[in-house]
Amino acid sequence: MLDKIQAVFSLQAAGGRIKKKIFLAACITLLLAMVILLSSCQKPRTPSEELIAAMKKTSDAETFAASATFSFKLESQTEDPKDQAINEILSNITLHLLQKCDQKDLRYQLDLNLIYKGQNSGSLILYADLEKITLQSPFLSPRPFVFNWEDLPALTSQYLYGTQIHITDYFPLIFDEGLTTFKQIREAAYHAYANFWAERVEVNPKKAHITLAEVEGEKTYPCTEYILNLNYDETLQNDYIEFSVAILENETIRSLLKEKITGFVEIAKNNGDLVTWPWTEEEIMDFVANVEPNLDLLVEFFTDAYPTTAPSIPDNQMKTDYRISVDESGLIRAMVINQTISLPGEENTSPNPVMNTALEMQWYNFGEQPAFLEFHPANAFDAGKASEEEWAAVIEEVKINSLGQLFINPLFQEIMRLSNMGN
Repeated sequence: MLDKIQAVFSLQAAGGRIKKKIFLAACITLLLAMVILLSSCQKPRTPSEELIAAMKKTSDAETFAASATFSFKLESQTEDPKDQAINEILSNITLHLLQKCDQKDLRYQLDLNLIYKGQNSGSLILYADLEKITLQSPFLSPRPFVFNWEDLPALTSQYLYGTQIHITDYFPLIFDEGLTTFKQIREAAYHAYANFWAERVEVNPKKAHITLAEVEGEKTYPCTEYILNLNYDETLQNDYIEFSVAILENETIRSLLKEKITGFVEIAKNNGDLVTWPWTEEEIMDFVANVEPNLDLLVEFFTDAYPTTAPSIPDNQMKTDYRISVDESGLIRAMVINQTISLPGEENTSPNPVMNTALEMQWYNFGEQPAFLEFHPANAFDAGKASEEEWAAVIEEVKINSLGQLFINPLFQEIMRLSNMGN
């Protein structure tokens, strides 16, 4: 009898466990069904929304490198040998730019190279952080020029009629924690872009494959290519005006402007800058109080000074091919802009000169620490602390060095040959 009772209770317990498992499975199934149902009800993102999301993600990257190549070519049917020589020179010039950015430690570097017929005809490196800015170019001097921000108050006081600016005191206000101010400004711009790009972005059905030379070697990224319509028509100018007005009317922009100016005044009072400025505290604060009315006047200028419809331009006078490639992770990897402009020519001449410009940009090394210019203070010219005698000596050095560089520069030699043609 006891065995039968135990068997009954065992069956009841087993049945309870089975019911619990069935109930749990039913709950999970219901949750999955709700997720699928809700996700299917969500509105799919448009191409312009996808592109703006990629702009956000790319601009928020802490470290990255970006390179750009700019070239232009002038096509003109002319029998003048000098004009032909000018066209040839212009068509063989290319600008290469490389920027390295560390938004966490606030360091930035820009490398600029002027290429003529495949030869480097001029270079410049600009580096900046929260302590200094340096400039280096073979056209100036073998040594870099450096300026420490801490030297700015003395120089501004000397050359700006006693005006004093301790710029490093204002850096925390501009470059606040997490670059919040810049992110808020960009977010306001994205809202304006949403309307501007709404009807001007489409997706290329073919995938683009972008190959980049990164730290770990070459890597190819399959990308979605977005085609942006910026051809000049009767609506483009009005869209630009609406974009500018949206920025000026944005409440975040207006609040930030008032907040930052007020913060600048407070800092200037505490470090002694304000008493040297040509404006009083009352005048600056009065400007802050009238920021919105003044911006409203600027909005009226934009809307009244330009017609809502632009004069039509024949399709063959200006064409723009604008494409942005976004990888599968949502980062922008490449941008290409090709523009053709038919220039006004002389009367009774055909065809008109045509200007072709091309800009190609690539983004890479996201998350990698950039290799910035190595700086050795002992080998640099300290522009902020140099005496008048040192400045006079370095100016002579720059003149001699620049002249020597020009005589071995292939682009300058072509320009000299062109000037001799005129003689």
